Amino acid sequence: MTWSISGTDADAFTIDLATGVLVFRARTDYEAPVDGDGNNVYVITVSARDADGNVTRQTLTVTIADLDDNGGISFAPAGSADNDLEAGETEGETAVLPLQLTSRPTADVIITIADDAQCSFSPSTITISPADWDRLVNVTVSAKDDSAIEDSQSCTPVLTVRSADPAYDGLIVTDVPTITIVDNDAAPMIQGPSDGPGAARSEETIPSGQDFVHKFTVPNGINGRWLLPAVSGSTDRPAFVIDAETGVLAFRNPPLYIPNGDNEYYVVVRFDAGDGNYTDQLVKIIVTDTAKQALDRNRGDIEQIISDLEVSRLRDQQRSLHAMGTAARDRLADCATEDRDEALPVEDEDQPRCNVDRNDVSRSVTTVGNTVTAESATTSVRHFEGYRKVVEADVRASGEGGIDTLSFNGRIALENTSHENALYGMFAGANFMGGTISRGLSGDSRSFTVNFGGYAVNELRKDLYSTAYLSFGVGQNMLDLSTTDFTVAADYGTRELHAGWSLAGLIERGDWEIWPELNIQVSRSWTSSIDVTGSIPGDSATQTWKGLATGLARAELLTDFRRDISLGAGAPWEFNVQPGLVCESIDAVKDSSGCGYKLALGLDHMSVDESRRFSLGFETEEVDDVRRNSGSITYEVKF
Repeated sequence: MTWSISGTDADAFTIDLATGVLVFRARTDYEAPVDGDGNNVYVITVSARDADGNVTRQTLTVTIADLDDNGGISFAPAGSADNDLEAGETEGETAVLPLQLTSRPTADVIITIADDAQCSFSPSTITISPADWDRLVNVTVSAKDDSAIEDSQSCTPVLTVRSADPAYDGLIVTDVPTITIVDNDAAPMIQGPSDGPGAARSEETIPSGQDFVHKFTVPNGINGRWLLPAVSGSTDRPAFVIDAETGVLAFRNPPLYIPNGDNEYYVVVRFDAGDGNYTDQLVKIIVTDTAKQALDRNRGDIEQIISDLEVSRLRDQQRSLHAMGTAARDRLADCATEDRDEALPVEDEDQPRCNVDRNDVSRSVTTVGNTVTAESATTSVRHFEGYRKVVEADVRASGEGGIDTLSFNGRIALENTSHENALYGMFAGANFMGGTISRGLSGDSRSFTVNFGGYAVNELRKDLYSTAYLSFGVGQNMLDLSTTDFTVAADYGTRELHAGWSLAGLIERGDWEIWPELNIQVSRSWTSSIDVTGSIPGDSATQTWKGLATGLARAELLTDFRRDISLGAGAPWEFNVQPGLVCESIDAVKDSSGCGYKLALGLDHMSVDESRRFSLGFETEEVDDVRRNSGSITYEVKF
């Protein structure tokens, strides 16, 4: 089949010979018709010839319609593009907005689309020529993603049109579609140390001395930074610092547990996502004690208690050793007395009084301040060829309204009696003591000590005696202390050295016996390393502390005035008064030294057969502004 056209207006068209497609040779313009009679009505004849030469003809009339001569821009009909956006579901969420001109311009049309706060447009500048004026242009609309929490937003493209064609230049475009944007932002949800994401409050507990508190996070994946705002409730804000990027909250300086304090801190942590979108969380931090911190905090008090116990033990040992030396001096004095045989019972005439075997038992009660001490002591003396054996033992209990301290002392001594004006002895002893401690830390202590040594008494001339002793001891000590929520156990060994010397003599003046006496005693103890274990609820710690050295030096210059007085029938009473000067130096955790006075008053009664003795005593001493007052009652039986 072959196609052809003819007629008056045939020159305005062209037809495909094979397919029969008919088109205008040029774009038609209603205002410039090219048909034969100029009325925009084109008439042609279309012919079709087959292979056999058969021809069929048809007359065709084409009418050109008039278009709007005013410029205009139209947008795609509803449904032809997605103008409903959900911003930020995927960053850069986009939609396509098709547009085209409504009429042929006489010159290029330049369309500019400006971005707004919610959307951006691409391309932002579009150029359309008269040749392709009816081209459909797709504009990509991108919804801007932000972090602000807001209701659904919208944007409307604002078009600016420029052209040399007056119909388009400055064209005001109306009926521009509105693009709806659905907000995808939510308030940050802070994950604190407790109570889950989004909680308004959280709480953390940290041990004393730790600066790290918690690493805060935002589980819902919002970007932002961490702050510590100065807002109500953030009372301890200056004590903290937070990393803006990582959310790590820490103390500026590691906090220490304060006994009897609240140990609670409050700070507000904020996550700021920008654009006014933030969330606050009030955090409570509780600082708890640790066993190590408790040990460190109480170390001074514990060492002071140990030091005081050592001073007290050295003082007691000095008294005991001085009493031992005084008793040995009295035994030598008895043997040196010229008229010693006059007081012997008839059956003992062949045995000197100084060599009489005997057992002495005494009971005494002593008060020092509010503390009452009850003591029971036994002394056994046995004589052998050239030496004697002296065994001493005593039990003491003391306290205020009950037994606070209980001690046992035992000592055995062997004395060389072969010298007329001298006595030499060696001894070994043991001491056990247990007592209670009532201070800020209260509890009990236990100690066991063994000691060895020797002593010598010499009669320098008639009624003038020199006494000296030297003792070495070792011991083991245990200490258990506690407060409301802290307990401590200490274990340590001790070594001790004691040395003493005294010079005493008798001066007789009428009815008075005067015994001047100079005593000098020096004691020193050394503790081993102190093993200490401290415990609080849920925690314990063990430390080894450096040992302590303790020294006690004491010098006394005393004068004992004695006189018999008669208080009726029977044996007389002996009255004695002993004034003196005392100097003492303590080398311990708390050093002290000074001099003072001592005054002792006594009243003794011995039965006629010298088998029983009753004594009343009072003593006061003040050294370095520390006064000690004591009173005693003693009953002694000899058999």
